[in-house]
Amino acid sequence: MWIAPRAGAEPVIPPRPNRRRPHAYDKDLYKERNLVERFFNKLKHFRRIATRYDKLLANFMGFVTQRFRDNFGHAS
Repeated sequence: MWIAPRAGAEPVIPPRPNRRRPHAYDKDLYKERNLVERFFNKLKHFRRIATRYDKLLANFMGFVTQRFRDNFGHAS
């Protein structure tokens, strides 16, 4: 028995095409999830982020914010 439905979670990833009983999922939510996953994947390529050389949280968050703006435009 799956625990996620009992905990109130709903599927975000689309079912495989060959699944006998495909589950419903929110396509817009999946697009947002995919965008966030790709952003974190891009961050991992920066060694500075992966190892967190910055000692102050403000410097670290500043770098993450700058990378976010470089990739997705200015956050409003």
